Amino acid sequence: MKKTKIIRYSLLIAAIILFITASTLAYNYYSATKVDTNTLLETALNNLSHRETYRFSLNSQLQLNNYNKAETAIAGERDASKNIHIWGEIMNTKLEMYQFANEQYRYNSAAKQWILLENSSLTNDPLLLMEILPETNFLFKSNGEEVYEGKNFDHGKIIHKYKINIQNTQHIAGDYYDDFQYTIYIDARSKEIIMASIATKAKNNENNILKISLKFYDINEEFSILPPQ
Repeated sequence: MKKTKIIRYSLLIAAIILFITASTLAYNYYSATKVDTNTLLETALNNLSHRETYRFSLNSQLQLNNYNKAETAIAGERDASKNIHIWGEIMNTKLEMYQFANEQYRYNSAAKQWILLENSSLTNDPLLLMEILPETNFLFKSNGEEVYEGKNFDHGKIIHKYKINIQNTQHIAGDYYDDFQYTIYIDARSKEIIMASIATKAKNNENNILKISLKFYDINEEFSILPPQ
């Protein structure tokens, strides 16, 4: 009898857990489907500028006169204190660096040690900022001319897709490039940009093309970046 009660109690607990899980999933799905696609892009752009933390991966390819010239493949993270950690290859050069306020750590691979640079800002180069601070690519307002291309499902998430063109006057690298073509993917539930691709042409030579693809993850997750040891 006692064993039977334990089994019934266990089954009841399992049923309650299953009900709560199913209800949560149903609510999340309902919330994700109730999205105003006319304002979603503007909302996502605004949310990006208010992110506390994020991690990202980025690949870029600079084509000169239709030939591949240089590539970048990096990953990075930024915590709530705006500390930054970047690693990978930028224009075929290996790099790992940390930024804490005005202190910068760069890894010297030849000496196999970290070098501390005091009173050193990350960079003022807008072309480099496009890669190591990817959110700077989105410092523009929706011009109302975006094209909504529908939604798809990815690992249980509803993802909305937009295409938009940005003129050079609106972009951080507008002095060098023109006609920025964006494809942006937005998570319906969080209303966050989670993936994007960018293509643009150099002002002085339309055969010089820069292409960037990037992904954001661990958005607003709690983590801290510490100086290297």
